[in-house]
Amino acid sequence: MAKTPSLDVRNYIEAFGGRQQVINRIRKRFAVKLSIKQVDKWVERGSIPGAHLVCLQVIGEETNPPITMLDFLTT
Repeated sequence: MAKTPSLDVRNYIEAFGGRQQVINRIRKRFAVKLSIKQVDKWVERGSIPGAHLVCLQVIGEETNPPITMLDFLTT
């Protein structure tokens, strides 16, 4: 049986330039309030809430080269 993939949250965040850059980009693009503490919790849990994950996917598609969540899935 195949293992369910999981997201390497720490490296996904680093691909955007780190925690502060993730916060800045989400705030700028979507006007969503977000704190360092919240992003730290994502790393602790190893998951990103769905709404924020969608925001990151959209932002990632707008970068050059694109940053896609699929590049950070592990099994």
